[in-house]
Amino acid sequence: MEWSATNLAPNEGLTIAAGFQKGIMIPPPPPTFLEKFGILMGGMIIFLGLIFYYFSTWRKYGVDPQKPTVYPQFNVPENLSPASMGYLETESFKNKFLTASIVNLAVKGYLKIIEGEDSGILGLFNTKTFTLNKLKDPDQALPKEEINLMNTLFTENETIKFDGKYNSKIENVVNSFKGTLAFQHDKFLNEGNNFTKVVIPILVMTVVYVLGLIISYKIDPEPEKMIGGIAVYVISLVIFFVVSFLTNRVSWKFLIPAPIITVIGIFGFIKAGNNGSELINFGVCYFFIILGFTSLVIYQYVIKRPSEEKLRQKSLIEGFKMYMGAAENEQLKFHNPPQMTPQVFETLLPFAMVLGVDDIWGEKFDTMVKNMANGTEYVHAWYVGSSINHLSFGNTLNSSLTNSIRSASTQPSSSSSGSGGGGFSGGGGGGGGGGGW
Repeated sequence: MEWSATNLAPNEGLTIAAGFQKGIMIPPPPPTFLEKFGILMGGMIIFLGLIFYYFSTWRKYGVDPQKPTVYPQFNVPENLSPASMGYLETESFKNKFLTASIVNLAVKGYLKIIEGEDSGILGLFNTKTFTLNKLKDPDQALPKEEINLMNTLFTENETIKFDGKYNSKIENVVNSFKGTLAFQHDKFLNEGNNFTKVVIPILVMTVVYVLGLIISYKIDPEPEKMIGGIAVYVISLVIFFVVSFLTNRVSWKFLIPAPIITVIGIFGFIKAGNNGSELINFGVCYFFIILGFTSLVIYQYVIKRPSEEKLRQKSLIEGFKMYMGAAENEQLKFHNPPQMTPQVFETLLPFAMVLGVDDIWGEKFDTMVKNMANGTEYVHAWYVGSSINHLSFGNTLNSSLTNSIRSASTQPSSSSSGSGGGGFSGGGGGGGGGGGW
């Protein structure tokens, strides 16, 4: 068809009106029931199937054996080293385990600890330092991690100084010590984790979610919602692994807020996924994957089933901690606990450090020293320092040396000034004087 017009002034337009009978242009049909609610119903069925899988596998693989009764233990359980005991109790590494091993080596006569002090600017903000003097070479009587510690500490010199400043050598010492503990105990600690039972739900949820997004896009082709769906999956997966890692180290009670937070977040994602549309498919997909990963966080926690041997060792450690952490008046309930002596105090001090009862252990030793008949002051042959407070000796040494190790093994931020040359210094054989206090 052609149109033409004459006598049009500048900027004047031409309007054309066209009419046609009703029925020539057929509007798109409204979405069917399955297009509107099919993904919702399918997601509900799949999620109920996951719940059934969670429950059935938990009943079969996740119910914990009965924990042994805990009794006070007066001797070191299973002849464990201090670091191994702490690692088995917490199932993670802490710098205080290395501190306890240093003290244990000192008590056994392999090295001496000398406490000092570096002056700050204008004599202010003085910093504690710790110098370790090697006294003899390690032998096979030591646990593996302590042999490793001696070999990595004294690679070049007989003396090492911790002054709290970062040094890559100390970082390597800490990492090597940590790796030795992990090599000895991780396989045992991970028995019964049943991680393979968690893989199946992840695969099922991923396949169902991808199919849901594809079908939703075919019904309602909106690229931004498809991209948003991919982002939701990646973020949910990352959060799942982070939270799962954290729940291995905290009480299950911290999982209680998870469903509440999830429900609040889900409504926001559904609203964003629908964006005023009559279809709810994208919102349902977002709901499914977020709720699925939230349920999986709880499942991966409860599906773990510790071995009977692991529970037995943990009960022995708990019983040993019960003895060491009991106040003087509480020890009256125990039958024939060992008498506190300087040798007992020093031998078990590293264990008190890793178990977090070094303050109570120090109180017991302080009481013993005050009750000594001759009234003489007790001196530690393996330690030289300024402290004369038996009450807080172990706790203060633990916190101070641990903080020094942490600072020396942690790289400063790139924006911070400073040098990597501090923190680890060597010298000759260096003595250290007599007993200390």
